[in-house]
Amino acid sequence: MTLALSTRAARRVAAFLIAFGAVGLVLVVAAAVMLTVAGPSLDQVGTVTDSSGPARRALADASRSLVDLSDSARSLEETLGASESSLHDAASASRSLSDSLSALAAATNLQILGSQPFAGVGEQLTRASDQVGQVAADVEGLAGRIGQHATDAGKVAADTGALASSIDEVDASLGGPTGSGLGSSVAVVRLVLYGLLAWIGVLAAACVVVGRRIRRATL
Repeated sequence: MTLALSTRAARRVAAFLIAFGAVGLVLVVAAAVMLTVAGPSLDQVGTVTDSSGPARRALADASRSLVDLSDSARSLEETLGASESSLHDAASASRSLSDSLSALAAATNLQILGSQPFAGVGEQLTRASDQVGQVAADVEGLAGRIGQHATDAGKVAADTGALASSIDEVDASLGGPTGSGLGSSVAVVRLVLYGLLAWIGVLAAACVVVGRRIRRATL
């Protein structure tokens, strides 16, 4: 009874090993055929990516140009900002001078024995005060326009810097791992897959061989 059960169990194990190995061999063959058929497509992918050198060089040139433009715009922003500050100071000083001239003109508007001996001087001081005041207003307006240009230059610097970073990211994505292109990577992956299929195929064949031996031993 025990021998019969052992024989039956051995036959089941043999059948399982043979079936398992046969299925494994079929899958290995199917995978190998699919990998062989897909080989030209994989080669084309590697070739296309490896030929992206000119495009990457163009991207690198564009990135450098944008970085230079960003640096120039940033320098312009700083220069215009300093000029704006100086013009605001000049406008403030001009307004102070205008106020001083106006006060001096008012001081000369005095009467001595019913006459105004400094009336001519007062009129000249008043005209000078008005002219200096107008200059102060013009300088203040110029400072405001320069300040707006400084803000625009800062926006240009920020936008070009961000665009340069985006181009660098695209270039890095095309480059793949350092020192290797996608073409060599595809070759390595294909070699690994063939090796894996060969290893699985050997195991499947071994299962079939062992299963058949067990089955013959139980006959």
